Amino acid sequence: MATIGRGRLLPYTYKVCIIKSFEIQYHKAKNAANKLKHQGISLAETEPVFHDEHALTLQDEDHDEQRWITMGLDGKGRLLVVAYTYRDPNFVRIISARLASKAERRQYLEA
Repeated sequence: MATIGRGRLLPYTYKVCIIKSFEIQYHKAKNAANKLKHQGISLAETEPVFHDEHALTLQDEDHDEQRWITMGLDGKGRLLVVAYTYRDPNFVRIISARLASKAERRQYLEA
Protein backbone atom coordinates (compact mmCIF):
# COMPACT_ATOMS: atom_id res chain seq x y z
CA MET A 1 0.00 0.00 0.00
CA ALA A 2 1.20 3.49 -0.79
CA THR A 3 0.15 6.82 0.66
CA ILE A 4 0.08 10.30 -0.75
CA GLY A 5 -1.21 13.46 0.91
CA ARG A 6 -3.27 13.40 4.11
CA GLY A 7 -2.19 9.82 4.81
CA ARG A 8 -4.62 8.28 2.33
CA LEU A 9 -3.83 4.66 1.64
CA LEU A 10 -3.52 3.73 -1.99
CA PRO A 11 -3.61 0.16 -3.25
CA TYR A 12 -1.09 0.83 -6.02
CA THR A 13 0.79 3.49 -7.91
CA TYR A 14 1.35 3.82 -11.63
CA LYS A 15 4.59 4.33 -13.49
CA VAL A 16 3.76 6.41 -16.52
CA CYS A 17 5.72 6.83 -19.72
CA ILE A 18 4.50 9.86 -21.62
CA ILE A 19 5.14 9.49 -25.32
CA LYS A 20 2.84 12.23 -26.57
CA SER A 21 3.32 15.91 -25.96
CA PHE A 22 0.57 17.99 -24.40
CA GLU A 23 -0.02 21.56 -23.35
CA ILE A 24 -0.17 22.57 -19.70
CA GLN A 25 -3.08 24.89 -18.81
CA TYR A 26 -4.01 26.63 -15.56
CA HIS A 27 -6.01 29.62 -14.39
CA LYS A 28 -4.01 32.74 -13.51
CA ALA A 29 -6.00 33.30 -10.31
CA LYS A 30 -5.49 29.66 -9.28
CA ASN A 31 -1.76 30.02 -9.95
CA ALA A 32 -1.56 33.11 -7.71
CA ALA A 33 -3.46 31.31 -4.95
CA ASN A 34 -1.24 28.23 -5.30
CA LYS A 35 1.90 30.36 -4.92
CA LEU A 36 0.55 31.89 -1.71
CA LYS A 37 -0.55 28.57 -0.24
CA HIS A 38 2.36 26.36 -1.33
CA GLN A 39 5.64 28.20 -0.71
CA GLY A 40 5.79 30.02 -4.03
CA ILE A 41 5.27 26.94 -6.21
CA SER A 42 3.99 28.14 -9.58
CA LEU A 43 1.72 25.94 -11.68
CA ALA A 44 3.86 27.00 -14.64
CA GLU A 45 6.79 25.06 -13.12
CA THR A 46 5.08 21.67 -13.26
CA GLU A 47 5.85 20.49 -16.79
CA PRO A 48 9.18 18.79 -15.90
CA VAL A 49 7.32 16.66 -13.34
CA PHE A 50 5.58 14.87 -16.23
CA HIS A 51 8.93 14.09 -17.86
CA ASP A 52 10.52 12.63 -14.72
CA GLU A 53 11.20 8.98 -15.56
CA HIS A 54 10.75 8.09 -11.88
CA ALA A 55 7.46 9.99 -11.42
CA LEU A 56 4.64 8.22 -9.59
CA THR A 57 1.08 8.72 -10.81
CA LEU A 58 -2.25 7.68 -9.36
CA GLN A 59 -5.89 8.45 -9.94
CA ASP A 60 -7.48 10.70 -7.31
CA GLU A 61 -10.91 9.20 -6.69
CA ASP A 62 -12.00 11.83 -4.13
CA HIS A 63 -13.60 14.11 -6.76
CA ASP A 64 -16.49 14.00 -9.21
CA GLU A 65 -14.26 14.72 -12.20
CA GLN A 66 -11.45 12.35 -13.15
CA ARG A 67 -8.31 13.73 -11.51
CA TRP A 68 -4.76 12.49 -11.37
CA ILE A 69 -1.86 13.11 -9.00
CA THR A 70 1.74 12.85 -10.16
CA MET A 71 4.76 13.13 -7.90
CA GLY A 72 8.05 13.93 -9.61
CA LEU A 73 10.98 16.29 -9.87
CA ASP A 74 10.60 19.77 -11.32
CA GLY A 75 13.26 21.72 -13.22
CA LYS A 76 14.81 22.93 -9.95
CA GLY A 77 15.15 19.43 -8.52
CA ARG A 78 12.25 19.86 -6.08
CA LEU A 79 9.93 16.91 -5.56
CA LEU A 80 6.42 18.19 -6.34
CA VAL A 81 2.97 16.66 -5.97
CA VAL A 82 0.83 17.87 -8.87
CA ALA A 83 -2.96 17.42 -9.12
CA TYR A 84 -4.47 17.74 -12.59
CA THR A 85 -7.14 16.64 -15.01
CA TYR A 86 -7.09 15.95 -18.74
CA ARG A 87 -9.20 18.35 -20.78
CA ASP A 88 -8.59 16.25 -23.90
CA PRO A 89 -5.58 14.25 -25.09
CA ASN A 90 -3.67 17.45 -25.88
CA PHE A 91 -4.35 19.54 -22.76
CA VAL A 92 -3.64 18.98 -19.07
CA ARG A 93 -5.23 21.44 -16.62
CA ILE A 94 -3.14 21.81 -13.48
CA ILE A 95 -5.25 22.08 -10.33
CA SER A 96 -2.51 22.42 -7.70
CA ALA A 97 1.17 21.81 -7.06
CA ARG A 98 3.03 21.59 -3.78
CA LEU A 99 6.25 20.29 -2.28
CA ALA A 100 6.15 16.62 -1.34
CA SER A 101 5.95 15.76 2.36
CA LYS A 102 8.70 13.80 4.10
CA ALA A 103 6.66 10.58 3.81
CA GLU A 104 5.99 11.24 0.11
CA ARG A 105 9.71 11.85 -0.53
CA ARG A 106 10.48 8.51 1.11
CA GLN A 107 7.84 6.79 -1.05
CA TYR A 108 9.33 8.36 -4.20
CA LEU A 109 12.85 7.24 -3.28
CA GLU A 110 11.71 3.69 -2.48
CA ALA A 111 9.70 3.23 -5.69
